[in-house]
Amino acid sequence: MRDPMKILLICRGYPYPPLDGYSLFTYNILRHLANEHSFDLLCAAEAEDSQRLEPIRPFVSFLKVTRLHIPKNPVKALSAAWSRRNLLPSDVNRIRRSGLREGIEERLQTTRYDLVYLNSPELAWYAPLVFPDNATVIAPLDSRSRQLKELRNTVENPLLRLWSIEQQNKSRYFESRYLQFADACVVVSRKDQEHLKKVNPNIKAEVVPVGVDTGVYSPPKKRTSRYDVVFSGNLDYDPNHHAALLLTKKVIPELKKEFPHIRLGLVGKDPRKELLDETQGNGNVVVTGFVEDIVEYISSGQVFVCPVEYGTGMRVKILEAMSIGMPIVTHPKNIEDVPAKHGEHLMVAESLNQLVAETVVLLKDKSLRDKLGRAARELAVR
Repeated sequence: MRDPMKILLICRGYPYPPLDGYSLFTYNILRHLANEHSFDLLCAAEAEDSQRLEPIRPFVSFLKVTRLHIPKNPVKALSAAWSRRNLLPSDVNRIRRSGLREGIEERLQTTRYDLVYLNSPELAWYAPLVFPDNATVIAPLDSRSRQLKELRNTVENPLLRLWSIEQQNKSRYFESRYLQFADACVVVSRKDQEHLKKVNPNIKAEVVPVGVDTGVYSPPKKRTSRYDVVFSGNLDYDPNHHAALLLTKKVIPELKKEFPHIRLGLVGKDPRKELLDETQGNGNVVVTGFVEDIVEYISSGQVFVCPVEYGTGMRVKILEAMSIGMPIVTHPKNIEDVPAKHGEHLMVAESLNQLVAETVVLLKDKSLRDKLGRAARELAVR
């Protein structure tokens, strides 16, 4: 049996609730390993939230929250993000002003750790404090520079395209400079591993695929019926935000031609003001915000539609929908590392017109929905 380890977890945000890749990884590390190993936890968050802290206190010996920097002057913050004198990506600039440095230094001075785990890419800023005196793992999960490269090829707004190019260059520099200060960098897809190896061959990128708890994400015995089309995810995450806008502005108007009373459910925390403004007064679209039971809300739709066209890593939302037994229509980008086949486990759509057409087919054919849902569930469990 392996000797118990003393582990320092350093997190951006809270590990609970596990609603995105970073919190999902970190929460499950705590939940599954706390019986064998001892954990101390440092978090950088915008505010202390007792509801998010209480569920993780039983897993840790020490817990401290530092305030994440919130720019008081948006114009000044935007100017800094564009400045060529500032070589760091905007998300790294926020984390480096959080007070985490003092917390990390204090823990390292008072406690000997067998492992230090940094749970998001921007936290690599602190890796030189830790490595090589401590075994160090950084979990970027994907490559931000690769994601931004894809963003610039998909956005129509010229200013957003320029911003993505600027941030991509800064992210590539940051990844090359800081991710090498680790014994391992955890990513969830082979393509992200290959990309980081090209950025810097000294980065020790290791693939750890994402999974879902098929016991929790399982078809409910009784489905409620809220929506015809449903999409879920952290709605403050750029790819999800743009997918939600695409569904609202382009997909639903096309589907209304066949189904005038169609209802779209956009399920997920932190919807942006742009999305709320766009959907206000739209009787065909519901934005839920955070929900306690994500399975209930996803399963209350007839078809799960995921039009995310860019991004990196592995789409947890696709695995969740498959595990729940949902019929799915999605862009091929979202199943790069999922062995699902078009027409057997889900429907794949490369264009907006095809996405609409495949969704129409499923909405009209319950037997096909049931068939795909069963096959998706079987693949997820396997």
